[in-house]
Amino acid sequence: MVAVEEPSSAGDPAPIRGGLANTSRHELAVRLAALTPRHVQEFNEQLRLAGLSSRFQQIMGKSLRRALSMAVQRGYQQRSPADGVPIASGERISEINFWSAKESQKFLASNDVLADRLRPCWFFALSTGLRRGELCALRWQGVDLSAKRITVRQASRIDGYTATIATPKMKAAVRTVGLNAETVRVLGEWRDVQSAELSRVGVKGTLVFSEVDGTMIHPQTLALRFAAIAERADVTVIGLHGLRHTHATLALEAGVPLKVLFERLGHASIQITADTPSMIATGRKPRCG
Repeated sequence: MVAVEEPSSAGDPAPIRGGLANTSRHELAVRLAALTPRHVQEFNEQLRLAGLSSRFQQIMGKSLRRALSMAVQRGYQQRSPADGVPIASGERISEINFWSAKESQKFLASNDVLADRLRPCWFFALSTGLRRGELCALRWQGVDLSAKRITVRQASRIDGYTATIATPKMKAAVRTVGLNAETVRVLGEWRDVQSAELSRVGVKGTLVFSEVDGTMIHPQTLALRFAAIAERADVTVIGLHGLRHTHATLALEAGVPLKVLFERLGHASIQITADTPSMIATGRKPRCG
């Protein structure tokens, strides 16, 4: 697979890294020679399955093509493996975007997910239904494990390549979300792990889910990381936002009243909550009381 890193929160648009600064010309040529058109196709597919915006998919596809063309110009390759491969179309997955309870458990129990640093984030997303931007911007000061609740006050916002943290535009998005006992346990253990990570690099972090140096995970990066780990877990492919749909679906199936779920998810209107994908797919009607 092509080594890709998404735009940083600092706004750096260069999508291809991989530590090549200290790589010799011969080593670089050998690594590039191993790339094939199939790798480029897989790269495009990974972007699509991540549920990223059409514009971002196309930008990444064009950036990869330019980088590989430059490698040819500099003599690292004779021919670009991107030649003849269509640029990422920007098409998003259109299938119903949620998991069943069984498939959610399969994902969380897979060996790859168990070994993944961000497993607590995936678990938390399934357990709370937070939006991608809310996951990236959540701070520990908004977490009260003893009271089993979090307060959502901010979300990440993307402008071009730059991601920043801001107050949500919708009043309903600022809300308190209750946590079950298992989520409290997972968050508590994750706080200890993260604290040890930050101590090793000598920084103090405030974000619940961050990079190892305490900086914010770019929302596009989070989506790509989820797409990659979900593919390895051998489950139905859904985008990161599909975890929010899954949470809503399982809550409604468990009998959570529509109004309660509406407030929990921070939707702009209760009709959005009622239009949860599984409700549409199966024709079930949620409890309104």
